[in-house]
Amino acid sequence: MSLIPTFNGTNYKLWHQQYELALVMTDKVLAFNEPCPVEPAEPVREENETEATFATRKRDHATVRMSYDLAKKQGDNSNKKCLTLAKATISEPIGDHFLSVPPSLST
Repeated sequence: MSLIPTFNGTNYKLWHQQYELALVMTDKVLAFNEPCPVEPAEPVREENETEATFATRKRDHATVRMSYDLAKKQGDNSNKKCLTLAKATISEPIGDHFLSVPPSLST
């Protein structure tokens, strides 16, 4: 992080290069390279579906849901770290105006 110059409004190109390098080196580029995962819809029992078939679909959905939850958590963590790093390397007047960690990511 010490290699990232403080962004002051006039040194964007250098700041951006060093910021991206820091993210790559710390393996925090998930927030930039991966789209947000789409929450899977909960299974709904079809009109003529047997209880056993529906139970199987619900069981299979649990794996899909678990994968989604994991991807979402990883993305949220990566995004929070990227925002925190950006805020730490941007001068206060600029950072206070443009950067804030959404309440959903602050926990």
